[in-house]
Amino acid sequence: MSTFVIRSQHSLTCGWSVNCEQVGVSYVNSRVNNTQNIQLPPQFTNYIRVSEVELVSFEIISDLVQYSVLISAKMSKPLNTLCDMLETYGGRDKVMKALCYSAKLVAGLQAKKNPELAKKFGTFSSKISGARATLRLVDDFPMLQYSLEYGLGKSEPDRTMSILGVLANIVDHIYYPVEKICWLAEHNLINVQDPDKWDVINSVFWVMSIYLNLMRTLRNFAMMQEHKTCLNSASNSKENIEKILARQRMEIITIVRLTLDFTHAVSTLPKGWLWGGRLETWHVGLIGTTSAAIGIYQFIKKRSKH
Repeated sequence: MSTFVIRSQHSLTCGWSVNCEQVGVSYVNSRVNNTQNIQLPPQFTNYIRVSEVELVSFEIISDLVQYSVLISAKMSKPLNTLCDMLETYGGRDKVMKALCYSAKLVAGLQAKKNPELAKKFGTFSSKISGARATLRLVDDFPMLQYSLEYGLGKSEPDRTMSILGVLANIVDHIYYPVEKICWLAEHNLINVQDPDKWDVINSVFWVMSIYLNLMRTLRNFAMMQEHKTCLNSASNSKENIEKILARQRMEIITIVRLTLDFTHAVSTLPKGWLWGGRLETWHVGLIGTTSAAIGIYQFIKKRSKH
C-alpha cells in the first residue's frame, strides 16, 4: 500500500488521496478536515481504491507559492525600471553607455592575460560606441528646440548662469555638426583632407561642452549653499532646508559624473594637451562605467519622484 502525505492545519477544497492500494491521485471536491474517508467519483474507482485519507494542509506548497510571488514582485520592479529606461532615448543611451564602457574595462584588464577575449570585448565596445554615435545624428533638432526655448537664459537665477548656459548651447551647436563630419568620414561617406584634425576639433568641443556644464553645476551648487545659509539665519522651516540638502546631494553626484566625463574627454586630446593620450584602456573603461552607473542612478531617482 503506497502512501503520499501532505501536511496541513486548515480545511481544504482539494487534496491528494493517500494510503492507496494502487498508486494514484484523486481530486477531492468536498471540504476535508484532517483524516476522513472519501467517497471517490465513479470515474476513479477503476484506478484507485482508497481505504483511508490522511489529509494534511498544503503548508509547504503554500509557502512555495508565497515565495515565488514575493520573488516575482521583487524582480518585476527592477525589470519595470529597466523597461522604462529603454523606452526613452536618454535612458537607452545610458544603458548602452554602461555596456560600452564596461566592455572596454574588461578588454583593458584582459589585454595581457587573454588577448583573444580582450579583442572580443573591444569589438563589442566599439560597435556599441558606433551605435550611440549613429543615434546622435538626429540630436540637432532637439538641441535646436532646447536652445530656442532657453533663449538668452532669462529664466536663470543670475547673469553668470545665463552666460554659461548660452555659451554651452553655442558650443553644442558647433560640436554636433563636427561630430557628424567625423562620423561620415569614418564610414567613407565623405572625403576630408585630414580626418585626424577633425577628430581633434571634435574632442576640443566635447571638452568645452562638458566643462561649461560642469561650471554651471558648480555655480548652481554654490547658489544653493548661499540660499541654505540664508534660511538657517532666518530660522526658516526645517522642511525647506531638507529639500535644499536633497538637491545639493544630487548636484554633488552630478558634479562627480561631469568630472569623470571631463577627465575622459580630455584623454581623447592629442598628447601634450593636459593629460591627453595618457590614460590606458582600462582607465577609460573604469571612468566611463562609473559615469554610466551614476547616470543610471540619477535617471531612476528622477523617475521615482514623478
